[in-house]
Amino acid sequence: MSRPADPISAGRLITLAALGTLGTILMSILPFSVGFLPGIVADPLNEAFPHLRSTAGRHTMRALGALGAVALFWAWTGLRPSRLGRGRPRMQWLLLTLWGAPTLLAPPLQTADPWAYAAQGWLLNQGRNPYAVPMGVPSPFSSGIFDSWLGTTTVYPPLSLYAQGFLVELTGEHPYWSVVAMRVIPVVALVIIAAVARPLARDVGVCPDTAVWVALLNPLTITQYLGGAHNDALMSALVILALWLARRPGGLWWSAITIGIAAGVKQPAALAGLGVAIHAAWPAVKDSSRRWLALALRVAAAGTLGGGIFLAISYGSGLGLGWAND
Repeated sequence: MSRPADPISAGRLITLAALGTLGTILMSILPFSVGFLPGIVADPLNEAFPHLRSTAGRHTMRALGALGAVALFWAWTGLRPSRLGRGRPRMQWLLLTLWGAPTLLAPPLQTADPWAYAAQGWLLNQGRNPYAVPMGVPSPFSSGIFDSWLGTTTVYPPLSLYAQGFLVELTGEHPYWSVVAMRVIPVVALVIIAAVARPLARDVGVCPDTAVWVALLNPLTITQYLGGAHNDALMSALVILALWLARRPGGLWWSAITIGIAAGVKQPAALAGLGVAIHAAWPAVKDSSRRWLALALRVAAAGTLGGGIFLAISYGSGLGLGWAND
């Protein structure tokens, strides 16, 4: 039988917290070197740091970015709940803040998706249908989109498009800050996850500290959801919220509504809806002699409600199911 890990010392805690922060700083500098930047950012950057975007500078920053990823992963594993100590939620929130903050004002990490998000939102604000007009139409953001996407239309449901359009308008269609503003969506997502991760973990018999460590402090959450500003973050957060709602009063219906909204952000949430509906319905039918029929009927009812919410969002937006177009 293995001996529990010794609690971490204050010095070790500070060292690992700083190591994780350094890791995200290094990864957040990387896109200034290798990623697309609009002239309003690239020109003064090239004047101040002429070697940063040179061939040698890019190779150097790639190496430092890789070291940053290793540093963040090392810090994360070193601060697992068995070492950090259980029942320290404030410390976990502090670590999330320290590790996530360096990404907030940087260009998108390891992705060009936010340039496409901004372009889609810009199209919508111009009164053009992003399901019919390619995202490569000249805009303040089209130069940052991958070449293979320029002739394609968006595949995202209306809630994503309207959120993107709102952020583009809020930032005055700025060629850099509108893209950075796409991180508002995953920040909202992380707030939702932070609110429900612990009570959901208690519902299913999992250590709340471990749930937060896996769901929020995970390097993938920080670099991909927050750093990459991916809209999957909000979809995932709403699915997690639906799982928590599933075991509250009226949970079958509230969770179905939440899944319908999540699918309005990104379609794969509909696949999660099956598991959420089973999770919600099972306590009420498990002791029934016809439990499987009762379960199927409840799941079908929840699916109908969730699907109806998704269709109402789609058609109520005036955009319909255009994302399904080839």
